Amino acid sequence: MRRAPFQSVAQRERQLENARHQEMVREETLKNLGREKLLESNMNREDRLENKRFIRTQMQEQKEREMEETILKVHLTLTCLIANLSEWKFLYQIIDYLCVINSYMTIVYMYFTSVW
Repeated sequence: MRRAPFQSVAQRERQLENARHQEMVREETLKNLGREKLLESNMNREDRLENKRFIRTQMQEQKEREMEETILKVHLTLTCLIANLSEWKFLYQIIDYLCVINSYMTIVYMYFTSVW
């Protein structure tokens, strides 16, 4: 077995100082990596939140467009119904007048047939 060469106290202290310095650099690198990872995670989270906000806004706008379309369809349907009711009312008035005329014609017919 080989023995390690004899080191002076100064050499040993330099080695220990180098080892401490390397350990501090390693710890600082690990801290920086952790910070970068956390920052990247936060950025990814912000991107996801922004995407969710965008999708939510798009969905809200789509819902509003659909509501406007529905309101317009209902308005058009009601307008058509009112127009149809007006037409039916007019037809009802014509039928009513025809019934009155028919009644008069029946009376006239009965008068002339009973007289002759």
